[in-house]
Amino acid sequence: MAGPTPFRPIGVAFRAFPEKNRKVKPSRMSMLDLIKATITCGGIAFLVYNYPALSQGVIIGLLTLLWLSYATKTVAAFRRR
Repeated sequence: MAGPTPFRPIGVAFRAFPEKNRKVKPSRMSMLDLIKATITCGGIAFLVYNYPALSQGVIIGLLTLLWLSYATKTVAAFRRR
C-alpha cells in the first residue's frame, strides 16, 4: 500500500510501538498557552532588540551554563566506565 492512509501518515514508515499500547496522554496546546508563549517570545525579542549588549551577555552566559552542565554529565559518565 503506497501513499498516505488513515493508518499510515506521510513520512511514517515504521512505528516501534502501536498507538493502542501508548500509556502517555497526547498533549495539546491550549489557546492560553499559545498566548503566553507568544507574549513571552515577543518580550524576549523586544529586550534583545533594545538591549543588544546585555542580551548577548545573558544569552552567552546561559549557553555556557548549559554547555558546562552537559560537559560535567559527560565526563562523569565517562569516568564511571
